[in-house]
Amino acid sequence: MPDKPQEPTPGAPRIAIIGSGAAGSSAAWRLRALLGPAAQIEVFEKAPEVGGRAHHIEFAGEQVELGGTLIHTDNRRLLSIAEELGIELKSRSDNSAQAGDLVLWDGQRALVRSSMAGVRLPLALIRRYGPFNLLRLQRLAKAAKANWNSVYGLQDAGRIFERPEDLLDAAGLTPYLGLTLAQAASQQKISPALIDQFVTGVLRDMYNQGSAVVALSGLVALAGAGLAGGSLVAVADGNSTLFAKALNRIQAKTHLSAGVSAVTVAGGSVLVKAGGGPAQPFDSVIIAAPLELANIQITGPAGDPLVTDLGRRYQDVHTTVVAGQITPEFFGPGAAPGDVLTVDQPSIGFKALGRIGYSRELGVPIWKFFSGEALAESVLEGVFRKVQAVHRHLWQAYPVLAPEPRFRPFRLIRGVYQINDFESAVSTLETEATAGWSVADLVSQDLRAPEAS
Repeated sequence: MPDKPQEPTPGAPRIAIIGSGAAGSSAAWRLRALLGPAAQIEVFEKAPEVGGRAHHIEFAGEQVELGGTLIHTDNRRLLSIAEELGIELKSRSDNSAQAGDLVLWDGQRALVRSSMAGVRLPLALIRRYGPFNLLRLQRLAKAAKANWNSVYGLQDAGRIFERPEDLLDAAGLTPYLGLTLAQAASQQKISPALIDQFVTGVLRDMYNQGSAVVALSGLVALAGAGLAGGSLVAVADGNSTLFAKALNRIQAKTHLSAGVSAVTVAGGSVLVKAGGGPAQPFDSVIIAAPLELANIQITGPAGDPLVTDLGRRYQDVHTTVVAGQITPEFFGPGAAPGDVLTVDQPSIGFKALGRIGYSRELGVPIWKFFSGEALAESVLEGVFRKVQAVHRHLWQAYPVLAPEPRFRPFRLIRGVYQINDFESAVSTLETEATAGWSVADLVSQDLRAPEAS
């Protein structure tokens, strides 16, 4: 049961947060810590459930995560919230339902087939690409990870950032923004074959994009794949439950199925119009949803629009969940794989495939495909000898992660803030949560020192 919301305290700041995913929930969590119990925090979510792009469903009698499932053990912001809430985390390597080899597939044959459990540089990768190429790639991923980890220290020391690029620059991450991952790898004399095959496979799995992504995003993906140490865990009840329980714990008033249509600065407050109700006044409003997808009219006190078009595009990701038995010989000799990564070959028909569970109800494994277009029936017929259930879901998961990303300030105008532009540089649950943390710090500073800016 949700905690009972506190009664409004006269004179206490009232903050609206639009979006209940990683960014919005983390910003709310941080604001409660900064502003104390009297602050009124309200969260508006257009979907009927908390979580934003973290979303799970019941499928074939089991709970299935439609988007990203895993959290890295270095993800300090999300894991600190999970720890404080006492949320159960499960290690992927301990999950027998996801057991199986990793296969790198070119549409005709397995370029690599290897167990990835507990192995930093699997022998199959060393044999194919050579130890020095892999070590160079590992060093590159570890260096980026060390830079990213410095963000936590900067935030904990009280640094306030008004722009995404200020945070990235302070952490030494700016050099990773002006080039693609392929270019960064080439500078380190890493084999193009390693980039075009294994690295591209990892990126297609994580971002639905290839090695032309901005280098920072690519290196974060490789760190998540195990090249920079650490391991992967998952929230036992689904990622969205982490955000829902966080909002309950801090007693945020959460409005579901409440899409916001307008945010207007007027008369010393910020008006938020959600659903069919009247506009409500707030001291500060944080927009945690992607501005390009939210369809919110945002205007200043003179009626001027506060958001300029950066030309940022989001891509369609088709998720297809299948309960069924794989055709044993489809991916070559050996047992059915646990994960299939693919090279950039359109004829393959999908970007990645992973075994994500087991249906006790149907007695078959559950698999999840990511693809750039609706998964063709011919792919299902080829990969599976038996299909018992299928669920298809289309979502706009990531922006196109191109080099030299453009950003709007975290503070659009005094009282109105946005988080999501940070996603143009790197897009994960943790990086969104970390950006939300910084925006909460900025909002708290502005509320405490109204004469300062």
